[in-house]
Amino acid sequence: MKKLFLVTLLAFTLTPTASPAAGCKYVIDCYQQALSDLETARARIKESRAEVNALIERASEIEQLIAKYEAASDQTTHALVKLLDTRLTQIEADYANKEAAFVKKLEATADLTESHYQSAKQADEKIQALLKQLNTSAEQVAKLTSAFSVSSDGNVQVKNLAVTGILKTTEPVPVGSRMVNLEVSGTLKTTEPVPVGSRMVYNSVANEEGPKAQGNANTLAFWQIPYKDRFKVKGVADLRLNYYNPTLYQNGPATYIDVVEGLEGKVAILMKASAEGIDPKTMKMINPKFLIGIKGVYDHQFAAGWSSDDYDGDTYGTNCAPRYGKVTQHYGSCWRYNLGADADSPVQDSHWGPHFYSPTAQSLNLKTDGSSYSRVRRITRYVIF
Repeated sequence: MKKLFLVTLLAFTLTPTASPAAGCKYVIDCYQQALSDLETARARIKESRAEVNALIERASEIEQLIAKYEAASDQTTHALVKLLDTRLTQIEADYANKEAAFVKKLEATADLTESHYQSAKQADEKIQALLKQLNTSAEQVAKLTSAFSVSSDGNVQVKNLAVTGILKTTEPVPVGSRMVNLEVSGTLKTTEPVPVGSRMVYNSVANEEGPKAQGNANTLAFWQIPYKDRFKVKGVADLRLNYYNPTLYQNGPATYIDVVEGLEGKVAILMKASAEGIDPKTMKMINPKFLIGIKGVYDHQFAAGWSSDDYDGDTYGTNCAPRYGKVTQHYGSCWRYNLGADADSPVQDSHWGPHFYSPTAQSLNLKTDGSSYSRVRRITRYVIF
């Protein structure tokens, strides 16, 4: 205000006037004009301040929005990264599982292929060996085939046998003995003595088809006999097939012979024993007596007890049958031979069937498969009344 008054006074002093009255009016007009300009300036300043304040508030709002959007963006980004990490981890786990399953399937396929190859190779070797041994014509083979028969009760019969060459035996055979498992190579010989009247109690044969074998050909499954079927006849009395006729145990006093056929076809007597019958409840032999052979086989597979998966009648602390593939047979504590299972792991051994304690097999000059309990081709029990 003071500055405005000084400006007005200066203007009055310096401005030429016609009269003092005119000079005063001029000063008043200038003063009023200055006041008007001042108010106008103040109004503009006020408006400018309002605009600046509005801009400041807007800037603050924008900053808040930016902070809010940045926080939301951070949360969204973090959530997306976490989701992607979780999904990636799941994908990696799924891939690893699928890869492991695929590798396992490939390994199983390779093992199965190798097994089939080995089976085919063994079959071919056996065929070649048979062709080499059977130095005879197709007509002579037909004659040999028609010369033998096995009845339903297990009797082996020779009928109308005519062979060119020399007939000889490699074992002492009593008068009237019948012959099975013939080997022909220029001469005819027997590999297993079967006295007159001998009948097959059971026969366990190797299953080369593995677990896929059907019906009675699956040897492990064949011998998984429940207690209620302990006297039920199964199979056909044929040295090439699985067979079980426990009713023969009930026919009174008799002599029994156990026979084993090794991997190369060699046959050996395991033991010869006698009994007056069998206890129909416990399946133990009545008054068993050892005659000849391997005492361990007699002790475990004849004179001790009997077990199935659902009946414990052996002399071991627990049931032997569930330990060895649920195989039903005579057990001691537990076995020297088994009709359907192995004692090496896995006991199922591809459902091969008959196994024999290797040291005992070697004592009989039988070839083993290198394990503690070797596979064998066949185990047979005969009864003579």
